[in-house]
Amino acid sequence: MRLLSPVLCALTIAVTVPALAAEPKALYDTTCVACHGPTGKGAIPGVPDLATRLGKSDAELAASILNGFQTPGSPMAMPAKGGNAALTAADATALVGYLRTLGKS
Repeated sequence: MRLLSPVLCALTIAVTVPALAAEPKALYDTTCVACHGPTGKGAIPGVPDLATRLGKSDAELAASILNGFQTPGSPMAMPAKGGNAALTAADATALVGYLRTLGKS
């Protein structure tokens, strides 16, 4: 029986396992809740209720999360990735799904 070298195994795993998003509620709680609050209604003045954004497509919402967003008339802008430099596109997609559940509560 022939064994693969550890380097080859690690390379194989890195290439074949796609990046997984973090758990959406945990992402929201660590990245979004400080400004948007636990229900998405806005925790601080100038932060709009997220429910007003849910008419946008998933792609538009994910783009706003990744690129940041300035609400017309608001003195505050959401920073790109909610200020979380480690946030990935997969994370943004997962967050959109979570935001849609907040809109139903």
